Amino acid sequence: MLIEEAKAIGASILFFPEGKNVQAGGVCSAAAIPDPADPGWVDLMNVESWEGDRKDSKYQAVKDSSKGKLELTDEVETDGYPEYKFTTNIVVAFVLGLFFRSAVPLDKTTFQFDPEKGISPRGWIIIDSRDQNGVMVFAANLWGRMKYDGPLKGGGGDLVKPELIFTQYRNGLNTMSLGTEA
Repeated sequence: MLIEEAKAIGASILFFPEGKNVQAGGVCSAAAIPDPADPGWVDLMNVESWEGDRKDSKYQAVKDSSKGKLELTDEVETDGYPEYKFTTNIVVAFVLGLFFRSAVPLDKTTFQFDPEKGISPRGWIIIDSRDQNGVMVFAANLWGRMKYDGPLKGGGGDLVKPELIFTQYRNGLNTMSLGTEA
């Protein structure tokens, strides 16, 4: 689907951390995508805004000198990776675990943990992006690392709005699809 008209595009984000048990047996890994219906997915809830970006893209010039001077004939991308940033307005236990670097992914059953013992987790993300009419714009199932970005702040009557960054890693199981007009 090509976007040929003004649209409000939102996203629903789910994340499944590496090493977490999968309902069908085994654990989540770069080689094992959990079923979308698996209850182990963490819903990042109320995604207010999101953006995708290509980071650190670098290009190498390809030149031809057959006409007596060097002329640019092409460019080859030699570096770069996709990165997605999400802002939510609900703080779920998993998000607090990202901020405090919990050694295990936090959920509704975790009340005590050791901060600063872990690193930002790798895992699978599902991005379900839809327009204002509920029509899918694109969907993605990607492997990478989820990180907390910026300060954790509150007070003054303002909503806490955590910002998360997902860095996509190369994986042969990554998929993305564009929606179709209904």
